[in-house]
Amino acid sequence: MIQEFCSPSPDFPFVQGSQVAVGPGGEVYVAWESFTGFAATVREIDLRKSNNHGVSFTRAVKVADVIEVGDGNLFQGGIRNSEFPSLGIDRSGTKTKGNLYIAWNDGRNLQVPDFEPLNGLYGYGDVLLSRSTNGGALGLLRSA
Repeated sequence: MIQEFCSPSPDFPFVQGSQVAVGPGGEVYVAWESFTGFAATVREIDLRKSNNHGVSFTRAVKVADVIEVGDGNLFQGGIRNSEFPSLGIDRSGTKTKGNLYIAWNDGRNLQVPDFEPLNGLYGYGDVLLSRSTNGGALGLLRSA
């Protein structure tokens, strides 16, 4: 059920790292990492929202593409490094109340050639952040 709920791709329906958060008005948000391509090399962070306490949800919104950290193989000492999202909502009494924040680790900012991974690159990890000031509406999540 969760896999069907979260997965945007019927051809490669694998997801991991689902996070759930409740907004100040009772809205329910779910964010996850989706693997949408062969050998899990194509990844993205997705989000859905419910305004009726989880009875129904909006369609999935793509927050961002995800670039794998490391080389995706066991030659790093067997350490698995997933890019699962962290989801948070501003509950302060300020003008930013209700802002949605999603953070994940990502290898896009520094990549070096590597013979081992499928894409030929080793990605050094950085933390990326995406913020929505409008409740996660389509197309308005912005990476900081």
